[in-house]
Amino acid sequence: YVGICVKIDEKNNCITFATHGDYMVKVDDSSGYSLGSEVFIDCTDNKLKILSGETAITSKIRRTTVGIITSIINETTLAVFKS
Repeated sequence: YVGICVKIDEKNNCITFATHGDYMVKVDDSSGYSLGSEVFIDCTDNKLKILSGETAITSKIRRTTVGIITSIINETTLAVFKS
């Protein structure tokens, strides 16, 4: 199993695959996210948020953590490796 096809580069005749543990996550604007950031779902507004060094790791945060951003696919889609 290679993974999920996330990008087709016809110019270079290449296909990019996400790993088998990645989720494709839709967001309003992917420009606020960066590769390697750990993200969770904020239940107050159902938005994907980045865990910062100042975030207190509570049991609620642990339950709502999605994973680590491995790729920014386009303006509204992220590939996130499940934690």
